Amino acid sequence: MTIETRIVGVTHPNHDGTSRQEYLRGCSRGEMLRLVPEPDNSFDVNAVKVETESGYQVGYLPRDVAENLMRNGPPPTYAKIKYLMGGRPDRPTMGAMITIWPRRTA
Repeated sequence: MTIETRIVGVTHPNHDGTSRQEYLRGCSRGEMLRLVPEPDNSFDVNAVKVETESGYQVGYLPRDVAENLMRNGPPPTYAKIKYLMGGRPDRPTMGAMITIWPRRTA
């Protein structure tokens, strides 16, 4: 079973001051993204960071999705961009919907 969700926190800057919006503008449909748990996150121990394969953070999984994935053991490691939203003059803020495949069990 796959999960489709949006990436949240896309308008916030990264800790190093880089722009998640700029990194999203460089992404494309079908691009693979890494899902990286952040158990030391001060806001949410179940936080899962979403980053490009080059390691640039573009946001987080929504809290309920991350919590659900973390509850069932280690979360999947990758997701794929289903489609990008925004980035136009009438809607300049970028966003993305992603597809996550659950981790296979042996």
